[in-house]
Formats: sequence, C-alpha cells, structure tokens
Amino acid sequence: MIRQKWLPNARALFAAQKRCLSSPSARFPNFAENDESWGTLQEKLNSSLPNAGANSKPVPGTSLKGAMAQDHGSRYMLVMEGLPTSLRAADFHRLAPGTLSGWENFITNVHQERDPWTMEPLGTYYITFPSSGAAYIYRDRVERLLRLAQAKMKDKTGLWVTKVNPVLINKKTNPAVEVERFTLLPGSYPSKPEIKSKRVRKMAWQKVMDRIVEKSSIKRNPSHVLLELPQASFTASELKAIIKQDGIESGHNWQIDVFSLRETMNFDRGVTTDTLRVPLTRGSPEFRRKLDSRFVLTCATPEVAWRFIRNWNQRILEYDGGDEVIQRNRVKASYIET
Repeated sequence: MIRQKWLPNARALFAAQKRCLSSPSARFPNFAENDESWGTLQEKLNSSLPNAGANSKPVPGTSLKGAMAQDHGSRYMLVMEGLPTSLRAADFHRLAPGTLSGWENFITNVHQERDPWTMEPLGTYYITFPSSGAAYIYRDRVERLLRLAQAKMKDKTGLWVTKVNPVLINKKTNPAVEVERFTLLPGSYPSKPEIKSKRVRKMAWQKVMDRIVEKSSIKRNPSHVLLELPQASFTASELKAIIKQDGIESGHNWQIDVFSLRETMNFDRGVTTDTLRVPLTRGSPEFRRKLDSRFVLTCATPEVAWRFIRNWNQRILEYDGGDEVIQRNRVKASYIET
C-alpha cells in the first residue's frame, strides 16, 4: 500500500519563466543601442600592458547592433563549463544592468548538456547566437564581469574598484552595481568561458528525449519532468498508477505519461553518438541505481509539468517494505528544458 504525504518544510518550485527566442525583426533594447563594445576585450587588455607598443593600433569598436548584422544566418555557440546545474535560460539573459532579460532577443537557445542515459545535468551550457559578433560580445561581457567579481572577492580592503584594470570598467555603469547583479558565475570561478564555433545539431540526450516522446501517448509539443526516487525502485506502470491515483484524489487529473530511464540502455547506439559521455556497465551499482530510480514524465503542457513539480517535489512516498516495516521515499522532481 502506498501512502503519500508532504515534508513539513518542502520547497515549492516557482512557475516557469517563458523563454524568448531571437527574431531578425526583434526590436533592439536601449542597452544595445548604447552598449560599449567588449567584443575585443583581450586586445584591450593586451594594449593596456606597460610594454605595449606606442604605435599600437586602436582597438576598433563594434556595437552589439552591428555585430548582430554580421554573417546573419549562421549559428555560433558559446560553451561554458563547470557552472551550477540549477541555471536556467533566463539567467543567461540577465547580463545587461538595469534590465531583467536584456539579452533575450540576441540569444537563440540555451541548453544544458545532460547524460543521455541518466539525464544527469552536467553543468555545461551551450548558448547559441545568430552571429559570431554577438557571440564574441557576449563572451567578453561575461569575462569582463567575471574579472570584476574575481577582483572584488580577492580584495579585503573594499577598494577593489580603484585597483582593477581600467579596461574592465564600463564608464556608463557602476562596477559595484554590475558585480552585484552578475549572478551567472561566482567570483571563485577559476577560468574564463570558452567560445567555440559549432554547427547546431541536437545533442545525444535530446535525441533520447525524442525517442521517449515517440514512445509516449503525448506527442504534440510535450513538456518534461525528471523524477527521482532514490530510496526505492518502481516500474513505470506502478509509478504511473500512483500518479493517476493522486490525480483522482487531488482533482488534478494529471495528463502525464511515464518512461523509465532503465529503458535507455535498449536504444540503438546511433541515438547516443554525439556525446563525450561513456555509459557505465550494468554492473556498476551507481549507474544501475540511477537508471532504476529515474523517470522522465511527458506532460501535455508546461503548466501541467510545473503544477506537478509544485505538488510532488520533496513529497514523501510511504510504502510497505515487508515485515510490517514502513519505508519512505523522498521524491525529487525537476523541469527538463529541451
């Protein structure tokens, strides 16, 4: 028998923020019109060194609007590794001071790399831009703000603004305010973001998600939830029955299909070719535990997915473990941005 109840202090997840995709006709926000170009940050840093030649050529400026007009139709990816796995697309938009999502019209997509077998988020993000100029300006904006954050963290006097390289200071903004609003990376981040030009194609885990949708009864623009049951193993049909019963009792009538990730091992190898991840053997206890305890829920709409997360994340399932012992299984539910 399964009994469900809440943890006393379970955290509810907030509603999903809608992602805005770029459009060639998108209106440029005010910050882009007056943006100081940081697309040549490394050249500026090099030219500011004491041994820089007196006849060094001035660094040409490129506005963000101008950069967007370059090689239109191409796709460039900025790859950032070692970031928190909890970041969302909106966090990458939030770079322009004084705006909530200043880059939303200049970023085509943001995807986090996942393990294609266990759907483990890996903290590597692929940010896609419609031009190389926009990608480089974004990369240098992130690097500049990261350098300021690193300078603030290392300084113990509170006078870090007066000690940083002037090239890093944007005269139109307060550097202390910029650092305070920069939440993408901490000052302890050890390196600088790496930019790569890559042909845009689906990652291995996204191909796996496509196969899951093919097997699901919900096929039209579904949303997805990763459900983890670390303390016990259920079959997909058992979990679906539990969710259905909860929907009847709560009145939510969940429009959800359930897929067990242990079935990813049965997919053909072609689905998982575009990844550097290597599947562990079935004999690996940790790998087997993740496969057995994780499920992808296919939901009819984003609203259903987020309502399910709010109702199920951190819930405790109680079940009969035999010998009159009640076992408890804490649920972890998270949204999968595909």
